[in-house]
Amino acid sequence: MNEIFNTAIFNNTVSNYLIVIAVIMGSWIIRKFVVRLIAGILFRFLQQRFPNATAETFFNLLYVPLRWLFLLLVAGIAIRLLHYPPILDIKIWKIPLHDIVIITYKVVLTFVIGFCLSRIIDFITFTLSSSIRQTSSKADDQALMYTKELIKFAIFISAILFILARIFGIDISTALAGAGIVGLAVALAVKETLQNLFSSFVIFLEQPFVVGDYVKMDAVKGIVEHIGFRSTWIRTPENVLINIPNHKMVDSITENIPQTALRKVSLTLRLPYNTTSEQIMKLTTDIRIFIETFDQTEQKVEVGLDSFAENALLVTINYFLLDRTEALQTKELINFAILDIMQQHDVAFAPSNPKN
Repeated sequence: MNEIFNTAIFNNTVSNYLIVIAVIMGSWIIRKFVVRLIAGILFRFLQQRFPNATAETFFNLLYVPLRWLFLLLVAGIAIRLLHYPPILDIKIWKIPLHDIVIITYKVVLTFVIGFCLSRIIDFITFTLSSSIRQTSSKADDQALMYTKELIKFAIFISAILFILARIFGIDISTALAGAGIVGLAVALAVKETLQNLFSSFVIFLEQPFVVGDYVKMDAVKGIVEHIGFRSTWIRTPENVLINIPNHKMVDSITENIPQTALRKVSLTLRLPYNTTSEQIMKLTTDIRIFIETFDQTEQKVEVGLDSFAENALLVTINYFLLDRTEALQTKELINFAILDIMQQHDVAFAPSNPKN
């Protein structure tokens, strides 16, 4: 039996192969347990600093990158347990195959670690956003999102520099100093990208508009949904998402239209007192969802039981029309939808002159 275990195949004994197989199979079996254990430790550490953090959100964000990190670390251990067989002593572009495998492994491991850090930043941002949304200023939300993107960009650049300096052994300072014409050519090639990047700084610092504002730039008008390093995403009244480069948003004349300039619609539903609270809650919820998802209205909608009149329960509905030119047609469509929703929930209007 010992002779079989000590038999050499491709410069490794059978026992070495069995150990590697056992390590890989064992790690595959316990991967979920180990990942949950690591995630639990990280979550408890972060929860001390962010009390509003939820374990479910953290696990959903970190499970995949932590699983890949664990499997890569196990693969690294398995590689070290085996000896490099001479039969694979070949070169690709004058680089030994063994070195290519090791370099590839280190590069992938670096990016996976960066991926884990990026997901942790997403989790911290998500946790902070729940409290920031409660403030009246939208600038706080934009600052948080911009800071998140900036940190994630810094993580990506740091990973690239680490790979070049530590894995490929390139002297970064010497490479940058000797770039010369090559650096100038690259700068010209990415001129528009740099313009967009600097324009994003201008948007962040001067805040001509923030996420949630209704803006008009040339022929495009709609609600700002996202401001990134390269572009700004605008949702038009036709529910079309348009991507506009940041340098155009800065260089062009951009109108930030306040909600007061939009067409505000307010109406009141008079419901009889025999309407149940369950009917009212379902009615107001469905009306709110319909108006929020309607492509001609702003997403800020108010629907609720406002007050108690002498002969009726008063449900108030407030919303804004994005397009003032077709206000009557839009209001008509929404009013018909409200009537349909009332019929679905068997809710009627209170009589204007109730009989005593």
